[in-house]
Amino acid sequence: MSMDFFSWETLKTISGVSTATGLITQFIKDFIPIPTQVTAYLVALILLISVEVYNQNYRNILLCFINGFIASSIASNTVALVNRITP
Repeated sequence: MSMDFFSWETLKTISGVSTATGLITQFIKDFIPIPTQVTAYLVALILLISVEVYNQNYRNILLCFINGFIASSIASNTVALVNRITP
């Protein structure tokens, strides 16, 4: 059994791409002068397209633009919830 934290199989799921989007966005948001939600969408879009290219499934690339909204929304709302809960 592999002990990978993230794999291509994990990033194919909405929870995997949302988690990765949230983590990456939190690390880079202070270095990029655009709104955090836009940054999260771009990160999610890059991750989703990367997964499709890795799997050589080019038919679903257009869906990545819609799924990017969903993944970035989940990631942004999760981060906002954590910020409200923690002191």
